[in-house]
Order: sequence, then structure tokens, then C-alpha cells
Amino acid sequence: MDRIQADPYAPPRRARAAVPLATTNFSTTCHRNQIRIPTFCDSFVRKFVLQLSYVQTTSGKGGWTSLKGGDITIDRPFQHMLQRSNCVNRDNHLEIRFCIGLPARCRSIDITTAANLLFELLPGVPMPVFFAGNSDQQGLEHHVKSVEQQNAL
Repeated sequence: MDRIQADPYAPPRRARAAVPLATTNFSTTCHRNQIRIPTFCDSFVRKFVLQLSYVQTTSGKGGWTSLKGGDITIDRPFQHMLQRSNCVNRDNHLEIRFCIGLPARCRSIDITTAANLLFELLPGVPMPVFFAGNSDQQGLEHHVKSVEQQNAL
């Protein structure tokens, strides 16, 4: 977490998950030039959104959000592949950025629900996305090559 919100009614706070690229076991051809890097990151955001939706719907209660916070959001990609700031390759680390609204009770953070959200549910979102063994490598390479060919045209 970059910063924790002091008031439950404050805007959700930014958080990030980062992993060294060397530990992801993805082929270096997927992120070797200035066209492929944003495409590589775009595919991760798309997978992160899908995994986030999956974890939220299978968490046992139809999601973990409530009227007073507990939601995790990320700018969702649309049809076009654009370079975005919600996933970056910085210092040879793949970093996904998102927002977390901590759950509240009255005017204070509900620490029990927040701990469950941060330590039980949230780790299940980025882990399957970050590592090559859990991903479709051929699909990723096809996605990267398609955008590279489109850019060349």
C-alpha cells in the first residue's frame, strides 16, 4: 500500500503489487522493445481484471465489497491497446497498480474485515497473473506479435 486512508469515507488508496521480471519466467521476447512492453503490460492488466472478478465472486459472499468500502478497483482496459500507468515495467519489475477502499464501521476502519481482505483474499489476485506457469504463454506471445504487426502496418 502506498498510503492508508485515515478516514473510511476518504477516496480509496493506491496500492501496487510488484514482482521481478526474472522470477516471472516469461520469455524475454515478450518485453524486449518499446512496442512490446506496453502490450505485455496490457495483457497483465486484462488478466488481473479477470482474476479480480473471479476472486470477488468466489470469495463466499458474492464479493467482498460493502456499502462502506472493501472494494478493489483498477482502470479496466477496453478494446484498444494503450500504454497505461496501471501496469509498468520499472527497474526490471512488473508492477500492477490498483486502488483499495478499506472496509469501515461507523467512522473507523473495520480492522477484522480489512485484515481478511488484505491478507486472505487480495494475495489470490495477482499471484496467478504474474507467473508464466499459470498463464497462456502462446496467447501472450500471439497478443504481443499482433500489436507489433498492427503498429508496423
